[in-house]
Amino acid sequence: MAEPGVPDGGADRPRCGDAPSGPPRTEDGGLAAARGRALGEAEARAAEAERLRGIESRMRARAAARAAEARRDAASAREEADALRAAPSLVAENQALRAALEARERMRAALEAEAERSRASEARMSAEVRRAGAALQAAEAALRDTEAALQRTDTVLRQAAAERDAVLGSTLWRAAAPVRRVAGRLPGALRRAFRGGSAPG
Repeated sequence: MAEPGVPDGGADRPRCGDAPSGPPRTEDGGLAAARGRALGEAEARAAEAERLRGIESRMRARAAARAAEARRDAASAREEADALRAAPSLVAENQALRAALEARERMRAALEAEAERSRASEARMSAEVRRAGAALQAAEAALRDTEAALQRTDTVLRQAAAERDAVLGSTLWRAAAPVRRVAGRLPGALRRAFRGGSAPG
């Protein structure tokens, strides 16, 4: 007696009354793997887009803070220069403050240059985010195409299973079972000759 789950020698031949086994699932497994890969790529691209948006936000906040600091320094320097102009006797202090003002102006220029570089970096980041968004949309479109292909394949498989069930359950198929058993015992050349419609030579 054969163990459960292990087909015996005649399990691959259709028999009358046997319930048809389902269609092979290897194609379903391949499509499921393709769907999983498409989903994984879409999720990875979405995560990369989110990361780039976070970097862009931090860069903007940093540039805004530096610009605000530069404006405060410039306002403070102007106030100091106005105070020095109101006290002509403090020439040395005025000169020192003027030098400090110039130094602050140089610092402001450096900060503005840094802010300009930050804006350029933000523009590059924005372009990267847009490209990532486009890639994500493409991945989503590919996923939709894959799902549509899966649905079409499922429909074809169901139709094929229904046709096979109709053939296996037909009276003609059951009546021809003895003929198929006899034909299965014939030599290969003889079977090919009968299928071709000519007698063997």
